[in-house]
Amino acid sequence: MDQSTLDRIARLESHMVALAQSKRRWKLTAVTLGIGLACAAAIAAGPITGRVMDVITTKELHVVDDEGNILVQLGQDADGGMIFVNNAKGMSVFETYANTDQSGLLMIGGDNGNKRIVLGSSHDGARVTLNNSNGFEALTLGTTESNAGELKIGNADGATQLSLGADPEGGLFQLYNNIGSVVVESFADADLRGLLAVRGRSGGQQGALVSCDEDGGTLSLFNNDGMLGLWAYNSSEGRGRLSIFNEYEQQRAELGCDEDGGSVFLSNNNDVTVIGTFVDPNGRGVSAVRDDTGDNRVVLSVDDDGGAFYLSNAKDATVVESYASPEGDGLFIISDGQANTRLELVGSRPGGAINYWDPRSNQSPVRVETAEDGADDPEDGS
Repeated sequence: MDQSTLDRIARLESHMVALAQSKRRWKLTAVTLGIGLACAAAIAAGPITGRVMDVITTKELHVVDDEGNILVQLGQDADGGMIFVNNAKGMSVFETYANTDQSGLLMIGGDNGNKRIVLGSSHDGARVTLNNSNGFEALTLGTTESNAGELKIGNADGATQLSLGADPEGGLFQLYNNIGSVVVESFADADLRGLLAVRGRSGGQQGALVSCDEDGGTLSLFNNDGMLGLWAYNSSEGRGRLSIFNEYEQQRAELGCDEDGGSVFLSNNNDVTVIGTFVDPNGRGVSAVRDDTGDNRVVLSVDDDGGAFYLSNAKDATVVESYASPEGDGLFIISDGQANTRLELVGSRPGGAINYWDPRSNQSPVRVETAEDGADDPEDGS
């Protein structure tokens, strides 16, 4: 063959190869287009039994009713993902999303869309809130900044009326009035003992405090200025005591008991006990009236023979005394400033007797007069 024939054969082979390649490209395009059309037809035809889509990627998805009203909304915002569910009236009855502090939040609403239940979390822990029909918090259950549990119950306006909680010492119970003041509070004190406080209207004013110390229970009553007015407690010996204070929280009366029996003591404004009534070691009553320095000036008591009365001067000398003699007769004695007897009334004789003492004699009366004879009897040493 000549060169011209060889060149024509080469061009023909090259053309055949190009045709074959073009046929393959058109065939691939047709298959791809057919698959795409089949998918489109499948989507348009609705769900196919047994067909599952593994992943749907979108920024927002709406589920609507026949009128196009959104019933379910899945989406996202700057804080994270969110899901909203509406009822047939278009009111939101379910919401869950990430709040501004990146914690989860779930809310369930009523038929009018008002929030009824709120479940959330924060840096302090979880919290559940139940709202009333007015949208105010009626009950809150959650955790505090100290990681302790807390329960609050509110009134119709959402104001807290009762709270239960805990602190490092133990449980905590609080009752509030309608102006938001704590008026009843019960908790464990720093010594881990129980305490109940009843406060005034403004909350800060203590009205009554029931507690205990190392000796037993205590009761404290306060005035409107917060000053202690009455204190009932147990002594270290286990005996009861009641102290009464003035408006400046200064003790003025004390009722108590000791190893002999009960006692009452009254103090003046200088904190000096001026009246004391108690039981002596013999089990007999004693009542003492004291001066402003606390020294006895009048004493009423009882001895083996009967009642007794003693009056002292400012120098502690007994100048008047009256008592029963061992024979059961009455005696009344008046003494001088040094407690020397100067006058004695005696009931031992049928008509009684009056004995006088001369200032120079302290041993025998210098004159005796009786109701029977009225005669002087200097020899009669009564």
